[in-house]
Amino acid sequence: MRTHMITRDIQLLTNWFSPNFPTGGFSYSMGFDQLIDSGQISNVVDLECALETSLLGGALRNDGILLVQAMNDASSELAAYASAVATSAERFEETMAQGKSFVAAVNRLHALDLDIAPYPISVGMAARKLNLKIELVLTLFLQAQVSNITMICARLLPLGQHDTQSVILKLSNLIELECHDILQSQLNDISSTCFAMDMASILHETQKVRLCKT
Repeated sequence: MRTHMITRDIQLLTNWFSPNFPTGGFSYSMGFDQLIDSGQISNVVDLECALETSLLGGALRNDGILLVQAMNDASSELAAYASAVATSAERFEETMAQGKSFVAAVNRLHALDLDIAPYPISVGMAARKLNLKIELVLTLFLQAQVSNITMICARLLPLGQHDTQSVILKLSNLIELECHDILQSQLNDISSTCFAMDMASILHETQKVRLCKT
């Protein structure tokens, strides 16, 4: 019975985080569009380094912390806090737009009654309502975020499928390690040492040719 439940949870989460789920994730790059436009990311090594940095001390890590906190205690104050720590207007737009779309979909699919919240908070609240395993949710969430950004960058850079898949595979071990750390973290552990990425999300607002919304 337990094996059946885990299999069901994996199937559900795989669907939530797939490009097919109506959150529009393919339109949001977390500033990577600008990093490529400015030449800061030009090859597979740069891409891997940028994603690793975000996982260790940037937006990806912070989103993971917010998701875990939402699964532990989903409150309106937490949603407000998540909105406040968005590092730019576009990061705010990104997390709210995806959160709104995600909530609309899961409310209808799973007969839930969730309020609109930033994306990681929305995922955490839905996962909590459905009694999903927190370690599984966090791991697949971060894996999906990395895969989504890698897919976006593959459209903007001369990268082959082997390049993008190798990045995802290499970072899977780091995701596993980061999940252990994030599960022990609190809200006051949210911070950012990814200043170039934070600036990229700001500079993207005035970028002349924008291939992504953010």
